[in-house]
Amino acid sequence: MWETVNPKVNMHTMMGGGVGTRVQSPSNSQISKICFASLPVSILLFSPITVQYSHVKVDLLTFLCDSQFAIHLGIAPGSRGISLEQTGKNHGYRDRDVCAFCPVNHCCIEGGPDRLDSIIDMRSLSKDLKQMGLDVIYSRDAGRYLCDFVYYCSLHHGHVRAAFIHVPASGSMATPDRLVPLLQTVIQAMLNQLEALQTEHSQHSKKTNNHFVTGQHFNQF
Repeated sequence: MWETVNPKVNMHTMMGGGVGTRVQSPSNSQISKICFASLPVSILLFSPITVQYSHVKVDLLTFLCDSQFAIHLGIAPGSRGISLEQTGKNHGYRDRDVCAFCPVNHCCIEGGPDRLDSIIDMRSLSKDLKQMGLDVIYSRDAGRYLCDFVYYCSLHHGHVRAAFIHVPASGSMATPDRLVPLLQTVIQAMLNQLEALQTEHSQHSKKTNNHFVTGQHFNQF
């Protein structure tokens, strides 16, 4: 699980946002750094990943090194709000990247599960955030392109300790003044859920250990 209450969090931003997209919003990396400035995390690594399947796995291995939780931020053209992605999918990657390349067998990880879900319960998180008046969308479809590909690989290598947030490419919601506070709230809520899971895990481990010790004691008689 996690060694500290505040997990080591890495964050990457996708260099683009959709099939054929080549240019990242100039403010995207800046937004990523600003929104983390006030959050209680141990380690931050802001790592852009280009829109190329061949780069993803290599970049992710470096990106995920020594992290306890990874947050991925991607641009979703046409979206009017923030989408919290629950699921990464292993198959169906037929759209070519900027180098006209597709993954072998249109697959992320050969032999891997068809889908992987984040340890974060995005449905309950979205519900809680909506009750706070925030414009967030619960999603189980990250798009079957680079964002989905990155997410599945991260969930697979990080043992589902990852999250993916899609942000709008344009419109009033895409401005730093509106997007940064919203992302800060969303990410803090994720960290709170992680802390609750850690506490639950620790309590369960203590109960299991106590039961084991008690059982050993009785076996001596």
